[in-house]
This record gives sequence, structure tokens and C-alpha cells, in this order.
Amino acid sequence: MAVHSLLISLLLTQSTAAAGPPEAAPCATAPLVKEIAEGTPDVAATAFTTLARCAPAVAKKEAPKAWARFVQGEPSDQASVAAIEIGAQDAVATWITGLQSDERARAIKALGAACGASPAVQGFFVERAAKLGDDFWDQRWYRALEACPAPEVQGLLVAQLEKGAADRARWGGVLEVYARGQKGAALPTLTGLLGKNTDAELQSIIIGALGDVARASAGAADAEAVQRTAIEAIKGGAAKLQPRAMEAARLTLVALGDEQGADKLAEVRFADRAQADGSHRWGLVVMETATCKKDKVQQRVHVGTAGEPGNTWPDQMKARVEPSIGSKWPTDLIKACKGEGKVEIYLSPEPLKSAEELNAWNEQQLKALIKPDMKVPRFDRGLLEV
Repeated sequence: MAVHSLLISLLLTQSTAAAGPPEAAPCATAPLVKEIAEGTPDVAATAFTTLARCAPAVAKKEAPKAWARFVQGEPSDQASVAAIEIGAQDAVATWITGLQSDERARAIKALGAACGASPAVQGFFVERAAKLGDDFWDQRWYRALEACPAPEVQGLLVAQLEKGAADRARWGGVLEVYARGQKGAALPTLTGLLGKNTDAELQSIIIGALGDVARASAGAADAEAVQRTAIEAIKGGAAKLQPRAMEAARLTLVALGDEQGADKLAEVRFADRAQADGSHRWGLVVMETATCKKDKVQQRVHVGTAGEPGNTWPDQMKARVEPSIGSKWPTDLIKACKGEGKVEIYLSPEPLKSAEELNAWNEQQLKALIKPDMKVPRFDRGLLEV
């Protein structure tokens, strides 16, 4: 119903504007009609544009025959706008439909560039969307709408997004066009879409669009407000994000300069693993291997749990544990045997909640690291706070 109302409104606007801009001085129509009928395609298109400005009624009458002769290019692009503005939109629509896909894309793009300043062209896009249905989207007419900020035209994009993503690639393309065209004004719609969609891929696409809007605002007077709103939208929707989308949210926040917020998302991502105080526990095994005198190899293993406040991602954890290994957990085997060797740190891929889970993970690592016939001293170290 919303699109139908928009169509009626814009068709009324278009009919009012059908006469186009104020007529130029009276012109000799016969020579222009002759050029349209006999000139080269570019000459004919230029003549049509001139005729539409000075004698719109004559041009409208000639339009069906004229458009059969045109080829896509700048002259026909200008003629398209002129034809739509005098009410000859059917000729333009038929001609565009018959073009090759690349030519059609260029012709539609040219109309998009004129759309913002022309209510008639705006009405043309709304009418095409209503008549073509899925073909309007499959043929990517919507790509031209980025340059057309008219509310009625942008409403087409929003309505399509609200329908859902039966075709994810197309849905993502529509979202991209909408976000780029509306910039900061797109934030309320993007925020609403993030709250409604539960699919990880769609959530990731929306988060990417929020980041694009924030970055596109750089240099604008409202840049700080737009960026802050985008960041808060991402963090505000974090509780409903799928794990894959959570990673997209993290990377986007880092790109927008909110590293603390990005780390804080780990608390949300692993909320089901949190201890009573909100902290996280990770399985931790440290293996010392040293080659001593006479090439004798010695090993020691340290087993325990790493604890952190709950704001650490798996790919950050090792760097936060390393400084404490050797100070809180003595790892001096290499020094003691005056040889060479290495200290290897093994952490569970994600935080684990129960003591049973932590112990099971540690024992699994030990089984993989130590052969049954090897005698490796074991040190149970307990909790290592980092």
C-alpha cells in the first residue's frame, strides 16, 4: 500500500510537471522533426531534446517513432530526461527495456543522476518499480537511486529492505545503495534492521553498512555525531548478534577507533562462559623443552588456568598471558641445563566455564603433547591472573 500511495502521489506530480520547464522561444518544429526522423542517432536525440523544450506537445507525439532510432549515449541520456519531463515516459521505458544489459545500466545511471532535481524522473523510477516488480531489482535499476535523495525514491529501497532477504546478494546491494545515498540519515533504518535480523550474514552486512556510513561522514559537520551513533548502534545490538557477526562488529569498532568497545564485546560474545564475577577462564598448558649437554632433551609441563576480566578475544589471549609466564610460573629449565630450547604456550580456543571443562581440555592437551612412554615432570599451577 505504501508503494502504491507513493506511485499515485508521484504520478500526480509528474502530470503537473509534464510540460517540463518553461518553454523556450517558439521554434521551427518541422526541421527538428526531420532531424529526428532522418539524422544520425545522436543528431536525432539532440533534436528531440531541443524539440521537447520548445514544443513539448509535438515532441511527445514524435516520441514513439523517435526512440526506435536512438542508441545509448549522452545525447539519448539527455533526451530521456526531456522525454520523461514532457510525459513521454513510456517511450523511454520501452527503449531502455530493449537495451543490452551494459547499455541499460548506463542509461539508468544517467537518469539517476538527473533524479534528484526532477520530480518527473522520480515518478518514473517509482512507476518502473511498480510495473517491473522483481525485474526492477534483478536488473539493478536500484543502483541508480544512490544519487536520488528524494524521500519517495529512497522509500522504495527501505520497503525492499523491509521485505527480507530472499536474495541475499541483491538485498546487500540495495542496503549498500541506501546507506551510501542517505549517509547519516540512514542510521535509524540500519539500526532497526540490525535489531530485526537474526541471520549472521545479514547482520554482518548491516554492521558493514553502519561502518561505511560512519566513515563516509568524515569531514562533515555532523561527522562526530554520526560516528558515535553508528558505534552505539553496533554495541546496542551486540547481545543479539550471531558469533560470526560479532566478529564483524568487533572489527568495525576497531576501524572506527573504539578499541575498548571492541574488547568489551568479548564479554557479550562469551557471556555464557562468564564466572560469577564476570571474568573468563581459559585452559592453559605450558611446555618447556630444553636440549642440554650431550644433546639430552628434557621437558617440563605446567598446567593450570588463565583468568582475565572478560574483555579478551581468543587472538589476544596469548599476548596477555606471555608476560606472566616465567615470572608467575617459573620456566627456567633452559637456563638450568645451560642449553637451548623453547617455551610453548597452549590455550583453549575459547574461555571455558566449569572446572570440569577446564580440566578436560588441559588433560586432552597433555595427552596430545606427551607420548605414553615419556616421563615429563608436571607442575599444577592453579590460576594465572592476567
